[in-house]
Amino acid sequence: MASIVAKAFVFMRRAHASHRRKQGSPYEIHPEAVFNILVNEFEGSVSENAQVIALLHDTLEMGADEVALEWEFGREVLEGVKILTRRKGESFGDYAARLQGAPREIRLVKAADRLHNLRDALLAGDPAWALDYVRETREQILPLVDDPWFLTKLAEAMSRIDQLGSVSADAVNL
Repeated sequence: MASIVAKAFVFMRRAHASHRRKQGSPYEIHPEAVFNILVNEFEGSVSENAQVIALLHDTLEMGADEVALEWEFGREVLEGVKILTRRKGESFGDYAARLQGAPREIRLVKAADRLHNLRDALLAGDPAWALDYVRETREQILPLVDDPWFLTKLAEAMSRIDQLGSVSADAVNL
């Protein structure tokens, strides 16, 4: 029998088969990167369910069926994915407030998600959006993160964007 993580890779790839990132790359690169941050970079450890949630964290937003998710991966994984899914019409502030009460591992998945998005933010070709994403991270995401490793990595990624944003702003003002 295949491991639950291997099943999650297959499910995620099917769910995101037709989706693209802002910069045009296949969407599946993102959940794989979030998984790799948690499993290969993070200096702590996370449960197998958290690894699965990392792989599946965007599947509901992209149209995956809750019943199928629960059937394949169980109630705990479904609930974790639902917590990480921003509800239609929900403000980002309300979403962040809801995440504040989430279990630590769910908040670590969110930190890994945000870290990957920050690392890729400038590839989208919109420095103003990237700077706004940094602001949103400082205001809404950092208060959710209680892990020193993630706080350091998020700060480094935000700093790179801030520096490039300053250079872009200076070029516009010339």
